[in-house]
Amino acid sequence: MDHRTPTARSVSAFGRAIPGHGSGFTDEAACIAGLRREFSLRLISGVSTYWFYLFGRWFEGDTIFDSVTQMRKLWDRLARPREESVAEVAVLVDAESMYYLDGKADFYNDLLHKQRYGLYRMGTPFDLFSFGDLATVDLSRYKLVFFPNLFAVDATRRALLRDKVCIGGKTVLWGYSPGIIADGKYDPRQVEALTGIPWEAKELTSREMDGWRSVHSPQPNVPADVLRKLAREAGAHIYCEAEEPLYANDRLIALHTIKGGPRALVLPKQCRRVTEVFSGRVVAENTDRYEDTLTPPCTVLYEVEQ
Repeated sequence: MDHRTPTARSVSAFGRAIPGHGSGFTDEAACIAGLRREFSLRLISGVSTYWFYLFGRWFEGDTIFDSVTQMRKLWDRLARPREESVAEVAVLVDAESMYYLDGKADFYNDLLHKQRYGLYRMGTPFDLFSFGDLATVDLSRYKLVFFPNLFAVDATRRALLRDKVCIGGKTVLWGYSPGIIADGKYDPRQVEALTGIPWEAKELTSREMDGWRSVHSPQPNVPADVLRKLAREAGAHIYCEAEEPLYANDRLIALHTIKGGPRALVLPKQCRRVTEVFSGRVVAENTDRYEDTLTPPCTVLYEVEQ
């Protein structure tokens, strides 16, 4: 975790500024909110993290150190390796298809890097996979499956998609030009053959298929509100309507905000108690929904006890 803190020194190398200096946390409150956001993402995802101390003065002040100390104690109490996911949305990215693009094109960012904004703000968690793992991934739990960059589709891939993805009432969201490179040839007609929707479609288009729903986005970087709508229509549980970062598993939920205000959260099932662990506040008991008022900027982390 190496986001720039307010006390981090300006550093240049070979006459050029180190990337990220101009987009760091602006003050102590924003820094703590950001550290908690990254901590919560790792904790809920079941992966490790460490604070990256670069070039001196990265972490200064009792308030910052006290916050890091608290997060370490929470980690010791709450962290579980290989945390089980509750996501009902799966995203499969394809390394193979990227070989067909100009490596210097800004289009790269629209396909994957910028797409993270909408995915983390759609109000429900998602799991990320490589298309290369499709043969062994169990997709039975997922109701919405998103392919943001699946350009290259051969006969083997078509069979995998038919047998594992395009079944069971799932909604399949295809990003820009899915399957347009078929068996080594560029052919726009293959987009319709794969998705049931013509390549020439100018706007988000949906079609009911045989036992599944196909949705094609002609533009990359599908926004959060569209993803939320598709996830809800597919039957995925929506935790929160706010277009802000949300992470969740079966016992922890995190929200990050720079705007603040009241936030309503809906749980998949009734719980015994909900506690915001950074403050120790009990925010709800014996319910499947609750409201909390957030003071910006902040990250809240809720422990949900069944």
